[in-house]
Amino acid sequence: MSENSLQLNHSEWLCRFFTTGFGQAFSTLGSHPTGFAFVWHLSETTLSTTVLTIRTRMKILLMARIDGLIFVC
Repeated sequence: MSENSLQLNHSEWLCRFFTTGFGQAFSTLGSHPTGFAFVWHLSETTLSTTVLTIRTRMKILLMARIDGLIFVC
């Protein structure tokens, strides 16, 4: 394998890596405020701090589980 083809493969890998990383960061910028708005709406509608606490903990546990699966794979 020549040195030029090896360099090209490294460049392609970096491009794919950073594209995926920036895509995930952009997705997080949208999903976290949406989750916050949903929790806020539930707590305003029910006038219950218990709903606020339970839903917030569920959201945190779900995100921790998904992040754990991503890092394992």
